[in-house]
Amino acid sequence: MLRALPIILLALLSARAFAQPSPAGKHPRILLDDTLRTTWKQQAQAKDFAITRAIDRCEDTRNNAKEYQIDSYMGFDWNSSLQACLIAWVARGNDADAKSAVIYAQALLDDVRTVGDHKGGFDVIKRDTGYSVRSVPPYVAIAYDWLYDHPAMTASLKQRIRERLLEWLAWYRKSGYHAHVAGNNYNAGYVFSATLATIAIGNEGGEAGTSLWNHVRDDIWAKDMAKALGPGGIMDGGDWWEGWQYAPLSIAEYSLAAITAAQHGLKTDGIDKWLAATLMRSVHARSGALDTISPLGDVEDKTPPSMQQSPLTLLAIMFGPAPEAARSQAAAEYNRLKLKVKDDFLFVALAQAKKIKPSSVALEKWPTSYYAAGTRAFYARTTWAKEGVWMVTTCAATPHEDADHQAPMAGNLVVTRGVDEVIVDPSPYGSLSTLTTNAPTVDSKQHLEKYRPSQAQWSETTHFVWAAQSASGVVATRCDYADQYKFQHRASDIPLAQRDYVLIPWGKSRGDASIVVLDRGETASAEYQMYLRFRSPANFTLTGDLATAKVGATTLAIHKLSPAVKPEVRSLTPGDCWNGDRGKCESTRFPIGEYRVAIPGPAPQAVHVVDVGGGDRVTVTVIAPQVTQLRRGTQDAYVAAGVGYSVTPSAGAIHVVLADTANQRVSVTKDGAKCKVDVGDGATREPGPITVIVDANCVAVDDARTGPATPDLGGSAAATMVPVGGPAPPRSKTRGGCCDGGASGASLGLGILVLSALGLRRRRVA
Repeated sequence: MLRALPIILLALLSARAFAQPSPAGKHPRILLDDTLRTTWKQQAQAKDFAITRAIDRCEDTRNNAKEYQIDSYMGFDWNSSLQACLIAWVARGNDADAKSAVIYAQALLDDVRTVGDHKGGFDVIKRDTGYSVRSVPPYVAIAYDWLYDHPAMTASLKQRIRERLLEWLAWYRKSGYHAHVAGNNYNAGYVFSATLATIAIGNEGGEAGTSLWNHVRDDIWAKDMAKALGPGGIMDGGDWWEGWQYAPLSIAEYSLAAITAAQHGLKTDGIDKWLAATLMRSVHARSGALDTISPLGDVEDKTPPSMQQSPLTLLAIMFGPAPEAARSQAAAEYNRLKLKVKDDFLFVALAQAKKIKPSSVALEKWPTSYYAAGTRAFYARTTWAKEGVWMVTTCAATPHEDADHQAPMAGNLVVTRGVDEVIVDPSPYGSLSTLTTNAPTVDSKQHLEKYRPSQAQWSETTHFVWAAQSASGVVATRCDYADQYKFQHRASDIPLAQRDYVLIPWGKSRGDASIVVLDRGETASAEYQMYLRFRSPANFTLTGDLATAKVGATTLAIHKLSPAVKPEVRSLTPGDCWNGDRGKCESTRFPIGEYRVAIPGPAPQAVHVVDVGGGDRVTVTVIAPQVTQLRRGTQDAYVAAGVGYSVTPSAGAIHVVLADTANQRVSVTKDGAKCKVDVGDGATREPGPITVIVDANCVAVDDARTGPATPDLGGSAAATMVPVGGPAPPRSKTRGGCCDGGASGASLGLGILVLSALGLRRRRVA
């Protein structure tokens, strides 16, 4: 070891010596090269480009100056005017545009509410635990860089910008919220800001500038972002943990930061694959004929269950370092959805400068299911046709990698059929309760009373045991959420908590579907119950164990097959979760109808069938313990929990066996007038769903697995299943910001109170 020490030291010193130095070339250093200048100048002569809108906006700031004096939120209004005037100046070289840009750059430096109020300065970055890091420093940095040689950017102003940027970012590096935890909106703003500022300043910032550069190079991109973008990282798969109110602007910021970093020799490994995955996730996440997406996290819009696709998500792919196929397909989606952007001039102008030739996604070649590993979200649909049934279910530790804005909701479900949003997640902003979602939960004896019966926030191993789809469109998932009842550093006291979904499509068009829902748990005693619910925009009518509702042209029917416990239905009006016992909150953000049932412990189990269709209802029968028969018209389907059974033959019957152990096989033989289905040993395979199609002569054909898959952008796909036992990676030991619940001696109550204080503020919608 002693002999090796000099070699190790020499290697470390050599690596440091050959590390990419801070930029020392002439300005501009951020994006603005001759090609971009020429393109923007050309586009300024045409209509329907962001350039012309930017020019109009910049001129309007002079012609109607009073209208633009006030900034309504965190510098976003002023940075929009700054973007517009910088772009206008590049496009036409007008000194008036450059001078207008300087006015708004100085306002971001020195002011808070009104241009010239001098209430800003250093403390402006501290607003809302540093949220304005995304709205102020990066745009000031671009102004410094692009106008560096213009007389309006005086030497004293440049000195003040350098000092202010370095002070702001030094503070955020030490004290800003989620400065070192990639994959959330705060961090995206910080990465965007630090990357652009350190490149703009380069070697002009002295020791502080060199320190920032080393931090961006060695910590932000080489460690934090590399971890988040890598296999199993929180950004793996292109989904966004906090939900899609917070995703679009963050994705655009990461994308633009990555372009700039790569131009100066910084490694941004994985960003191209992430942007391609973001496109694929965006396509898979759109629900049926609506072309909307489920928020899957905090959202403030109190009206619709789902959200419109944001243009920023697609623009980020178009201007970013994505594969060419992803750019072309993102451009086609952008055009197809007729998306428009009002104020983010820079993002639109950069995308339009790429002159991308749109190429529609070849949906007929894509699998109909998708798994986002980072968020552990599984998306599936019965068909790419608009009248199909679409679903998403999640099974993730909460909060994953210290990100917030997410209720604990392992096992949650959202379902649409065509344009009808049938099963919805109406959780209000800031919910920390499982009961605001469609996820199952059980009582944990070790949780504090005011936080029961919700799932908790310290899980490390919550995961899908399996998640797969077959050629017939059958979907089968198993979520193991027992670790959701870990309490701080104490292991979960719930030995079993599982939810299975099996979706059966009906008919040639696959326009109807039934979802068999199997729940199992173990609790301390009878008083510690399991709580199940399904929420819909329509009110339910309950007849015995059958609840029905009508959503548009879709009939929703929930059949409770077991146990013999009376369910309830009710109507709920909007509310919030900011007051009272947070783990008991059942509020919604819009009016809903709810089906719910509580099942006593210590071994609660339940079987439900959720049927969505436009024609005949499904007939549901329990034909043997753990075996459910579904029939719609003349088609039969059977779902068995790992046991054998016998049935009357019927052509094209779907049989799904949930094999709990490895190396199991399913065989079907004719046994008199019956088809006998046996489950035994013999196959080399992992545990999981086994699906076969059986004809009237009891001849079985394997229903080949088709997903989930991560297709290449040309459309090919390899059939896969989410691996067994894929728990979340260990969470970081230290937590900060709004979610400090894991530190020694801290309580869930403290974490929730702090989140309550801060959660309402992070409300930039993009």
